[in-house]
Amino acid sequence: MTDTTLLVKDGAGSSQTLAAQANTGGSLTPYHVEDAVQRAALLAAIQAPSAGSTGRDYSAGAPAAPNVGAAFGPGLYAGYVVVTTRAANPARANIDVENCTGGPIVVVRDDGTAASGAAPANASVFALGGGVAPGAQGGAWSTTTFKGRLQIYAPTALTGGAFVTVMED
Repeated sequence: MTDTTLLVKDGAGSSQTLAAQANTGGSLTPYHVEDAVQRAALLAAIQAPSAGSTGRDYSAGAPAAPNVGAAFGPGLYAGYVVVTTRAANPARANIDVENCTGGPIVVVRDDGTAASGAAPANASVFALGGGVAPGAQGGAWSTTTFKGRLQIYAPTALTGGAFVTVMED
């Protein structure tokens, strides 16, 4: 895999330049940056994805996300259905999901651009473990940067029903 790494070269008092270099696993030489404008440009460039982005999924072996609003098909999460959805919200300050069921739930994150019934764009899937019994605190997830859509899934046969708390500011 080749990543792109930004290097800042110190021009010994002259204006520094930003350059891209392919990182093929070797070491990169760091450079001291004194120029405030160049330092700000470097920081802005390396902080991607920036706050408010929809994120990127680098999971290995992740299950396929179902179409928006649809149940999971055959596979690891067969029988999981949507219990709640939070629409994408660019003004969202934070969102918190807490699993208070007696079993696992699944969260599907996507950028919110796909219509109901369509394949979600830029989707990622992760599970939150359940509590020891319905009503007990299980897994939780919170973010201040994700602005996309969240769909929360639970198994249809979940004993005690799905008790999921989603708080958004």
